[in-house]
Order: sequence, then C-alpha cells, then structure tokens
Amino acid sequence: MLRAGAVKLFMDPAYPSPAVDRPCGPNCIEHVGETNYSMDEIEALAVAAASADLDIVVHCGGNRAIDYALGAFDAVRRSHGSKDLRLRIEHAFIAHASQAHRMAELGVSLVAQPGLGSAFGSLFR
Repeated sequence: MLRAGAVKLFMDPAYPSPAVDRPCGPNCIEHVGETNYSMDEIEALAVAAASADLDIVVHCGGNRAIDYALGAFDAVRRSHGSKDLRLRIEHAFIAHASQAHRMAELGVSLVAQPGLGSAFGSLFR
C-alpha cells in the first residue's frame, strides 16, 4: 500500500536552550529551557494526527522534551493499538539511557545527530 503524510511537531527549540531536566543536587532537578507544548497539548496533537492516519515526528533537543514526546507516543499506542503508524524523534542530543529503552518499547525510531551534543554540549551545562 502506498501512503504518505506526516506531521512534524517541535517540542523544544533545541538551540540555544532545549527543554532539559538536570540534577542539581540530592533530590533536586533543575528545569532548563522551555517546551513548546504542555504534556496535554502534545498528547492531544499526537492522537489527532494518528486519528488522521498521519505519521508523527517530534523534534526534541532535551531530555524533558523527549519525555513529553514519549508520553504522547504512549497515548497514541494506547488509543490506536497496532495501527501502522511511524513514530519518530529527531535529534535527542541530551537524552538519558532509560529513554532509549522506552523508545524501543513504543516502537519509536530515532534520527540522532550526536555531533550536536559534542559540538554544542558546553552551552547546556
């Protein structure tokens, strides 16, 4: 079957300030950068795209943006089951290893640019 169509959502701006949660001490997380959508908004957009049979691509620079995207993809999988949808995260240059496991569980593809983290990592400390 021939099919086309995807929606690309930008979860965070990536540069100069991706949405990152980083440890700042025992039991302390510092929230750096902003997301473009709330968790509820990104879930609603993703589920609506899935209902329209659109693949979903989410641009994520930071780990908090990735968590939001994965939450949206989880909502898509719960609401649309085994529907043939391609779910993808682009960039993810500030990510946690646990997020890779969740991507695999949800069947999410990653288009990574590890050079971005290497080249610009000092900007996000």
